[in-house]
Amino acid sequence: SSLLLKKKKKKKKKKKKFQNIRTHCFFSHLIQCVFFQILVLFRNPKDMLVSYYHFMNKNPFFSDFMAGEVAWGSYFDHALTWEKRLDDPNVMMVTYEELKQNLSEDVKKISAFFNLPLTDEQVSNIAGGSTFNTMLENSWQFCKQMDELFQAKLAGTNLGARLKYDLYCQ
Repeated sequence: SSLLLKKKKKKKKKKKKFQNIRTHCFFSHLIQCVFFQILVLFRNPKDMLVSYYHFMNKNPFFSDFMAGEVAWGSYFDHALTWEKRLDDPNVMMVTYEELKQNLSEDVKKISAFFNLPLTDEQVSNIAGGSTFNTMLENSWQFCKQMDELFQAKLAGTNLGARLKYDLYCQ
């Protein structure tokens, strides 16, 4: 999913305010504006699939997901549109896998990207409230079909490397 933050026009004697929009849109579906800064959060497709599967109350959808016939379209086509924006200075790409490694440091990087200074206590509170303890991990780690699709679509891309698929899913 991606999160957009836009600065509102500054009024006299008031702090800057931010608006945010959470979306699962492809980059090409967003309004292009130089005033937007974009935080893009990607999750390993196997972890995302398991999470969505449980979220949907175990409704049968695996074949629809693999065919890209879910509400937001193909995960892989979506990922490849954002892959093209990795070097855009107004786009910060973060993966769940990176957040798992050092959540506090990534909270600091995200706040710096948006020029929102945080105290160490605020960073600690945000990181503490954003742990992955409730996530189901590796439930689908042996799914050959997902491995093949990942290899065909994202292996060899910068985003594919950052998702650390080989480390977390094989």
